[in-house]
Amino acid sequence: MTKKVQNPSEKLQFSAAFTSRRTTLRAIKVSSVVGTILIAINQGDLIAAGSFPPFWKILLTYFVPYCVSSYSTAMLLLEFNVSRTSGLEVHA
Repeated sequence: MTKKVQNPSEKLQFSAAFTSRRTTLRAIKVSSVVGTILIAINQGDLIAAGSFPPFWKILLTYFVPYCVSSYSTAMLLLEFNVSRTSGLEVHA
């Protein structure tokens, strides 16, 4: 279930969570591991043949897991913050 942003203050909170140091560091770690695995899977034959994949493909291969990790971490931080302020428990 996804929660739609309803007012500007919620949007600001998401923006702050999305760009926070914790979110950024986690996203860098995740994208480093996942991106490298995806490069090996998708471009491994090209690299093994001694060629180099186009630079834009490498950037996208790391950028997509970075965005996914950033989004999921930001949403988790917001969900945790909402549950703490409302007295609800977060079940993982």
